[in-house]
Amino acid sequence: MDQKDLKNFKNIQCDENSIIRDIISRELKPYFTEPVLDVGSSMGDILIPTIPEIRTIHIDVDKIENPKNTPKGHTFLQTNFYDYLGDVGTLFMAHVLQYIDDDPIALNKKVASLNPDTIITVTNRNDDFLGKFISFLEESDIPHNAEVRIPSFPQGYQKVKSTPFTASFKAKTLEELFSQLMYVIFDIRSLDQRNRQLAYKFVEAELSEPQITLNQSIDVYQRA
Repeated sequence: MDQKDLKNFKNIQCDENSIIRDIISRELKPYFTEPVLDVGSSMGDILIPTIPEIRTIHIDVDKIENPKNTPKGHTFLQTNFYDYLGDVGTLFMAHVLQYIDDDPIALNKKVASLNPDTIITVTNRNDDFLGKFISFLEESDIPHNAEVRIPSFPQGYQKVKSTPFTASFKAKTLEELFSQLMYVIFDIRSLDQRNRQLAYKFVEAELSEPQITLNQSIDVYQRA
């Protein structure tokens, strides 16, 4: 899946980004203080439209070309989160924790070193189809990297605001939905034929049409 495919998923097939942008614009802008660090930002398509006037560094492990009409105070940097050094006012992490949470202790230490005033996360609640699918994958010993809650994160911060919302994802076929579900949401890049068949049969049995809802939450944390 290239940048174009990911952009289509995030902005056309799934409406989560438009919902996140709307919530930030209506409720959360006061929590963004300079400089903002947008972790795993990809194309920056959440924060560029919502906080164009606030200085923001967008980082991603993949090289991202600056989108057209990038605001003057927004910059893109290809780097790993753990390698980033610099001041941070607000740490913004939208559906990225699953890629950096292998060692929760190291994750908390890195956040502590950045010392942000505010942390804003966007995560799946997993109280819907995704939760059922995660349980199935775990019970079937199928390797995956689902986004799950980290009880100890963020250490030293308290939740001050939580905004739940529900997004929807629609595909043309069940096969397309399954493939993107496995790649984008569960970070499964390859799967042997047996496990793929098992996972697909579960999805086929659970869904009558190629669409799902995704219960999510935007949570704001500030120093305790």
